[in-house]
Amino acid sequence: MKSNNSIKDIGLAIENASSINIISHKSPDGDNMGSTLGLYLSLKEKYKNKTINIIKPDDIPSKYKFIEETKFYNDDMSECDVLLVIDCADERRLLNEDNLKFAKKIINIDHHKSNKYFGDINYVLEEYSSSAEIVYDIIKELELPMNKEIATMLYIGIDTDTGRFMYSSTTDETMQKVSKLMSYGIDINEINIKLYRSMSKNIFDLYKLAINKINFYKDFAYLVLENDDFLKTNTSRDDTDDILAFLQGLEDYDMIAIIKEVKDIYKVSLRSKYKYDVGSIGEDFDGGGHKYAAGLTYKGSLDELVKRLKGYVDNAN
Repeated sequence: MKSNNSIKDIGLAIENASSINIISHKSPDGDNMGSTLGLYLSLKEKYKNKTINIIKPDDIPSKYKFIEETKFYNDDMSECDVLLVIDCADERRLLNEDNLKFAKKIINIDHHKSNKYFGDINYVLEEYSSSAEIVYDIIKELELPMNKEIATMLYIGIDTDTGRFMYSSTTDETMQKVSKLMSYGIDINEINIKLYRSMSKNIFDLYKLAINKINFYKDFAYLVLENDDFLKTNTSRDDTDDILAFLQGLEDYDMIAIIKEVKDIYKVSLRSKYKYDVGSIGEDFDGGGHKYAAGLTYKGSLDELVKRLKGYVDNAN
């Protein structure tokens, strides 16, 4: 049964712990990094006498390399009293699921409706825009430190997971929290330049290649990027965020998909504007996410994958 604990429960577990590790899902994104780094920096500032580590979730995508806080990542998991798993709906989304065995107590903090409630303490708010917004509440209620550096991390998490505040998960409360974060003097212009106006030539080449691969089926637009496409452009699967945002601007196409070949499997990023609950579609494939933004992994033939995705379109029209 899915049941939430409280922020007070989280605070008590942290207070009683001598050692704390923080981790998130593999293939890190802005919310992954912003929420975990924000809480890590706040806890480090508060608890000088505790051992606190943040575990590197995976290779950091090039667009996030500007975040200096990556220097705080630890590659090796150690035994700990408390493991904070943030922005991760399923243990299988961790780079190494065995990391859970190192912890005496697991705290699961997340905002995905597909969350499996795998923690000893669970705090999952699917109505929130991002895990960074949840961490903001935790820092505020537990009276943990907040400064420019911490506020910058939380802002990056909220900004990226709301699609620059364009997704329907952005609420008035979200914007009030963003306003408060801005009051700490964070450099919005610099953040936006790094996140949205700094495209390498390699990614631009991938962008051009992808545009020529777009397929259209009723109100569904999708493209397939193969292993060779990433090799030719010297890019990674995590370099497709801007392409996905571009596809979402297509008029008259409600559901968007980027299908990325990863050796012998396919990773799919799904987005919808109004009609499709892509979170539920993702769950059908043992993936998940949110109503209008989700992902899945598929091991099988590409033709069968595309056929199944088109089936959702046929059933909706």
